[in-house]
Amino acid sequence: MPIVGAEVGGLVLASHLSEYSNINDFVIEAGSDYIRDPLVGAPDFLGAMIANPDFNRDYLTEPQVHATIFKWVSHGAGWLVVLRS
Repeated sequence: MPIVGAEVGGLVLASHLSEYSNINDFVIEAGSDYIRDPLVGAPDFLGAMIANPDFNRDYLTEPQVHATIFKWVSHGAGWLVVLRS
């Protein structure tokens, strides 16, 4: 069963579906495959990943009345496939 979009809901759904042995599921997220990039495997490089447009989509939101002045949302631009057979 394909799940398009990792986001919070997509990964939660995939996690629940993986509890059933008769269901094969996978999650597809937009972006390129950076699994072999050295930045991906090293937690110390998180700041470098956030500053890199290959890893961060840099979404802007509408200003919120009761929120801080910031309207920047850091969101990954990675490619992820989770397979369970």
